[in-house]
Amino acid sequence: MHTNVWATNRGFGRHPNEGHKRKEKEHPQSLGKRCAIKLKGCNVVVVGDCTTGNAALAQQLAKELEYVPLQTSELIRNVMQTQAEEQEELDQDAWELSVRAEILLLEEVAFNARCAVGTLGGGGAAARGDFWRFLFGAYTIWLDYDEGNPNIQQRDAYEMAELHVKVRRDPGVSEAETGRALAGEVLDRLFTLLEENEEIPKKKSLYVRLGARGDWPDLREPEWNPT
Repeated sequence: MHTNVWATNRGFGRHPNEGHKRKEKEHPQSLGKRCAIKLKGCNVVVVGDCTTGNAALAQQLAKELEYVPLQTSELIRNVMQTQAEEQEELDQDAWELSVRAEILLLEEVAFNARCAVGTLGGGGAAARGDFWRFLFGAYTIWLDYDEGNPNIQQRDAYEMAELHVKVRRDPGVSEAETGRALAGEVLDRLFTLLEENEEIPKKKSLYVRLGARGDWPDLREPEWNPT
């Protein structure tokens, strides 16, 4: 498995130091606790074209951050009694229902705290930029496989994530194993972002309190109405 992790500067004052290296390799759990303190309750959401990988990474991050793990595919399946995490097993109508259900779930989660969320891959809500208003209050991580869906529109949406994790598939390693293995590397880069932009969690919290109106990163006055 080969990975590259880098950060974007969406909503931040400057690019993180790409050459930053930690002097000592920290245990993921201790680093997770330190990240959790700096996150100040902000949710963490994993997006990308691989539902299984998204879910596995989110679950491992939840463990390290001591957050609540949530998988939208599991929640949707419980409600709809379908295999929503396997897009190819759904007809178009069922898939659209799954995406609409995920939008409602992400809206609800946006107004909660301390959640690590794995989203649907293959064209779920996170692949549709219009619905990112419910993600901007969280720290988002794009799990990007080399052989992932090349759909330009989806990639444009995913590029709004704060962290971009580029992964080359290893035939001998499952997507779930890959997602779990990435947690330490992702936490290291997340901690760097949080150190270099300490006011962003507060700004994200304010964004949510104002109603997650879609005005990220340039928050408008409280009385502003996007409609």
